[in-house]
Amino acid sequence: MLLGPLLLSLWTLQASAVTLYVATYAGYITSLKLTRQGTTFKLTNLSSTAYSAPSPSWLTLDKSRRLLYAVDEGAYGTNGSFSSYRTGRNGTLAPLHRINTTFGPVDAAIFGPDPHARYAALPIYGSAGLQTYLLDNAGAMTLKQNLTFTLPAPGPKAAQSVSRPHGVTKDPTGRYLVVPDLGADLLRVYSLGSHSNNTYLPTNSTARAAFYPVNSTATNSTKNLIELPSIKLPPGSGPRHAAFSPIRTFASSTNLTATLYVVSELSSTLTTFTAHYLPGRISFTPLDTTPTYPPGTKAPASIAAAEVAVSPDGRFVVVSNRNDSAFSIPNSDPANTTAEASDSLISYKLEERTGKPIFDQFAPAGGLFPRMFRFDRLGTRIAVGCQTSNRTVILERDNVSGKIGKVLASYKMEGPVGCVIWDE
Repeated sequence: MLLGPLLLSLWTLQASAVTLYVATYAGYITSLKLTRQGTTFKLTNLSSTAYSAPSPSWLTLDKSRRLLYAVDEGAYGTNGSFSSYRTGRNGTLAPLHRINTTFGPVDAAIFGPDPHARYAALPIYGSAGLQTYLLDNAGAMTLKQNLTFTLPAPGPKAAQSVSRPHGVTKDPTGRYLVVPDLGADLLRVYSLGSHSNNTYLPTNSTARAAFYPVNSTATNSTKNLIELPSIKLPPGSGPRHAAFSPIRTFASSTNLTATLYVVSELSSTLTTFTAHYLPGRISFTPLDTTPTYPPGTKAPASIAAAEVAVSPDGRFVVVSNRNDSAFSIPNSDPANTTAEASDSLISYKLEERTGKPIFDQFAPAGGLFPRMFRFDRLGTRIAVGCQTSNRTVILERDNVSGKIGKVLASYKMEGPVGCVIWDE
């Protein structure tokens, strides 16, 4: 009878110190430690490295290999870079490898279940392309594919003169990638070319069969991406990032679906699609489009939606808005009584069967220009990278009601924050 409380106590003790990694446009990747004593949270600096300078803007963690990957936009040069680090148990980062990319990579997704061969896909915003890399156990990267995109004609917005892939997200089966192209108003969809990953497959044998293609490409040893039909968004949308819900299965049906949420920067909208898993393929049908602002209110013309993420339990989706200054919050300096402006997060509760987002809460992001954010493993905290505030912020969140609460801790970085992720 004492085992349960003892394990809970040990888990609480372990969870009281958590590591986060932060990339800033000042050229540094910093390890922060979040600690808790009673009701007080604190962020402290563990280590910092400039190995990915000058402009690291995105981080991706391969936790099972203890490898951290960083993409550097190369904002002050003619090329970007892709680098790797070994993560230490005390938060230290040991640089391993760095290679040049074409100019302007902005994101990275790791795919491939083979323990001896994993891959990464990098959308190249600055050079209108998509690159894939082979990743080995030692952190070395080898270029596999270099795709470039062209537009038949410029889009209606100034940022749409060329193709601008801005994000990449893996579907919940691990078999497909979606790449939002801000310049083209497209979601570019790819099959990963290998069908050996059963991690996310349901146990129902009939449902499982839907994941196996009629013409299997399991022998494709190069793991090249296979282009599928793109999804068109309304002109001027500017899709930026996307996130999937978990797979949905119901006892009354063998059909498998997931929901895809796409945040568009130029229109500040959240567009939702139902992903249908059919024998050997995936298809998408539109479900909903909603502004990233509360119903009955008018968003300022300056607003630019940035990030979208689904809560760990799959019941909520949250979007960040930049440049709306919708809130006044207590100053991050306890000695300063002057309130600070904060941009916003908007949270939607998801319909259980369809995944359609229903407005639930409008909350302060904890600073300005929340370029990206991430839930912790349990959904009880949100780490926010407030770009122009030069600040990493930890927000409290009730993972039952989904309500976002106060700032628990914040840390002033050495420059604009591009990315923050958890290592739990």
